Amino acid sequence: MQNAETEAHAEPGAFTERLDRRFNSIYTVLVIVIVGARALAARLTHFRRPASWSVHFVFALNLTAWAFIATLAYLVVLRLLGATPFGSVGDASLEVGRVLLGLVELWQWSYVTLAFRRVYGDRWLAATMKAIVMVATGLLVSNALIFVALWLALNTV
Repeated sequence: MQNAETEAHAEPGAFTERLDRRFNSIYTVLVIVIVGARALAARLTHFRRPASWSVHFVFALNLTAWAFIATLAYLVVLRLLGATPFGSVGDASLEVGRVLLGLVELWQWSYVTLAFRRVYGDRWLAATMKAIVMVATGLLVSNALIFVALWLALNTV
């Protein structure tokens, strides 16, 4: 980031603020891809039940909204506990961050399992297996898009 800051001829605070605004605007647009990936995952995991795409998109929008709310709660608790999601191995702060992240993922998996039962009428085992696929898809796509948004922001500031 230091090289990008130097190339942009910006003061550290101004550069960070511009980078943050650019990242947020890019990631906001890319949220559409997250919703699309989740809708596609819902469709692929329920290929035997003919449901319209609108059902899958509404499900994906709902899940994405709840994921953002859970992420906000996660970040607030991290801040309140003085924990961090990054750090060195053995760092107590890092371990607290990992436990909190695990709880968020457990909540999301449980939420999707129950939602698959209610929305699609899946049985428990099927809903559980499909929820694992859905949560993994969301994690992979979301994290990949965070890196894409950061890369684009760094290269366009």
